[in-house]
Amino acid sequence: MSFGGGGSMTRKRDEGAALSGQSVGRALTRLTDLTAEVIGSVHGTVAAAIRGVLRLGRDRSVVVVGPDGTTATLRLHEDRFSGMDTIGSQLLSGSYEPTTARVLEALIARGATVVDVGANIGYFTVLSALLTGPTGRVVAFEPEPRNHTVLTGNVAANDLRQVTVIQAACADRVGQHELSINSSETGWHRLAPAGETARGKRVLVDLTTVDTVIGEAPVDVIKIDVEGHEGSVVAGMLSTVASNPGVTVILEYSPAQARLAGLDPLTPVTLLREAGLRHTYVVREDKAVLERIDPAALGSREVKTGRSINLMLRALPWPADTAVPVSS
Repeated sequence: MSFGGGGSMTRKRDEGAALSGQSVGRALTRLTDLTAEVIGSVHGTVAAAIRGVLRLGRDRSVVVVGPDGTTATLRLHEDRFSGMDTIGSQLLSGSYEPTTARVLEALIARGATVVDVGANIGYFTVLSALLTGPTGRVVAFEPEPRNHTVLTGNVAANDLRQVTVIQAACADRVGQHELSINSSETGWHRLAPAGETARGKRVLVDLTTVDTVIGEAPVDVIKIDVEGHEGSVVAGMLSTVASNPGVTVILEYSPAQARLAGLDPLTPVTLLREAGLRHTYVVREDKAVLERIDPAALGSREVKTGRSINLMLRALPWPADTAVPVSS
């Protein structure tokens, strides 16, 4: 008589219990976030209690590796369950925008200058710093206070002296503006649209422009990820682009987020094309390729609500001999 089936049933029960535990953890984390929106300052105490009981016990760090084998350790948010922090979860699993990372590896040479707008906790900032080396320069903008704290900690812990961190949001003007804080996702904070009725937590942050900070200095790559406000960032960096005709811009294209902000999602693409960056590609994370696209098709292309993609724009075609191929 075989007892193999009983072992299989036991494994299934164990797996089911593990999944139930993860579901409970996610539900309680969401409850913590909702509590933050309702009772504000009590959130810290409630969250600490829940974390103390349900610690996942998972190392909250990842190792970033440069092309020459140099490494840096990136610490993630300590106060987030990996199931609710999408960026942290994807970094831990190695699935966070791998094709975008490969594109940057192909673009950024030793001594290059990179601008990272919406740096979050610094994954692409740190990767860019390893690629540029000590003779290069990386300027990282991150306005959200907790992200900024983790970002500066990662830069300091890895002694990345080529990185300058600026606690400000980039836009088309200099001043101040309210940042709407997403209570569940560390990467979904956004500038509050003008006239929007206040809901949830908000903080007042500084605004600046890429032109103000960079001026006419040489720049090789600009990466932008600001939850729908990419058009405003591009409007504030046109002088920088004009001074650097060889620059490559990688930006998040998120129609749903842009519309939520009351903005036209095609604005950044239109402005960059008018500035001479006429070759446009979709970074296909699912296929590890770049896909040529007519920007006019972006407006008619069906993009599911909440979905975003990275676009790359440059004045010259993407080189055929690069490690990331082009698919028409």
